[in-house]
Amino acid sequence: MDQLDLFSQADEHLEAAHQALLKADFSAARKELQIARSINPFLANLDATAHVVDYFAKFFKRAKNPAEALAAVFQDIPQAVQKNTLLIREADLVEQMMAQMAFSQVKAARPFVDSGKVLHWGFCYTLTRQFNKAEKAFKETLQSVKEQRADLWGYYADLCYLMSDLRQAQRAYVRSLLIDPQAIDLYRVKLPGLKQLYLELREQYKEAEARSLLLFEGWSRELLVFSQTGRSHDPLAEPFRAMLKKPLPKDKAGKLHRFSLHVYIDQMNAQVDVNNREKMQAIDKALFSRYLELLQKKE
Repeated sequence: MDQLDLFSQADEHLEAAHQALLKADFSAARKELQIARSINPFLANLDATAHVVDYFAKFFKRAKNPAEALAAVFQDIPQAVQKNTLLIREADLVEQMMAQMAFSQVKAARPFVDSGKVLHWGFCYTLTRQFNKAEKAFKETLQSVKEQRADLWGYYADLCYLMSDLRQAQRAYVRSLLIDPQAIDLYRVKLPGLKQLYLELREQYKEAEARSLLLFEGWSRELLVFSQTGRSHDPLAEPFRAMLKKPLPKDKAGKLHRFSLHVYIDQMNAQVDVNNREKMQAIDKALFSRYLELLQKKE
């Protein structure tokens, strides 16, 4: 048998390891990798796949079922990359396998893969580029008043961006940051510039404060655009008007988020609401002055 045939066999065993992983048969996956390594120890992705198998195995060992294990994997990936326990390319492989494992091992009988509502099927469809199915899944969930979650709007925004629907992506990113800037998944965000802006803000502010400033700073740079309706009572703005009626948060991050809400409402108003602007000024005089300067430049 020539060397090319041996290398071909090594590839076949690597693929067999992937298939075993999809079935969550970690023992079989490791055996296939050992065989592949014995044939060709320099095979590309061999070490990465071995690491991914071990990574999945620890979550499946702890969880009561595959759905909960996959949700735990999904939640862990960003911090695993931050701690360098997963390389970026390994994390990408984990996410692809996670989505495929969800399709093969979990019945899609509800909007979320897991009972804790962590991993949405729309995200799994997005990963596997089944964009139409992803759009349908997200829209069905986001139509519910109870599921107005910043993370879901962020994932839907990412999907819209990948589908080249930039206008809808803008609206969804803005909505995500209005609902809760602390909950948007900045590790996975697709919009160029948004993660970079966050990293720039992190050099000057604490994480929570940087997140709260993303909407205002994104708007100031025209990275994020508000869809002005010219109506004083835009129905889309009503939930955020209601948020402004709550007591002002005491922490700086909460106050900065409140300032961003006021900016949004100010932009939605057909005419200047003096009371709204007075509240903005009371929260942060310097930021309010900058806002007025930006308005003059944008005219």
